[in-house]
Amino acid sequence: MFNTLKYAKILQEAGFSQNQAETSVKILVDIMEDKLASKSDMKELEVSLRSDMKVLETNLRSEMKDLDNSLRSDMRELGSTLKQEMKELETRLTVRMGTMLAAAVTVLTAIQKLT
Repeated sequence: MFNTLKYAKILQEAGFSQNQAETSVKILVDIMEDKLASKSDMKELEVSLRSDMKVLETNLRSEMKDLDNSLRSDMRELGSTLKQEMKELETRLTVRMGTMLAAAVTVLTAIQKLT
């Protein structure tokens, strides 16, 4: 708390007249009341900030949960797609191996007939 009487006395001891000291104190008090935050102002701000932070935390948790669900869904979809593509590749490789085996048998048969 600001002691205006003490401040005015200090100014008078420093050479200010009583009128100058009182005017200086009045100006300083006006500035402090207009520009400086009181304890009650600070408490209001703290309560408001805590409330805002709680809302932000709740929103962030919700967004994180939505993102987690979306990522899990995407991963399941990618896993399913990968399995399907692997099955298709397996089928193509089986067909290709069968074709190569048939060609090899044909070539061996032809070689055997020639000899």
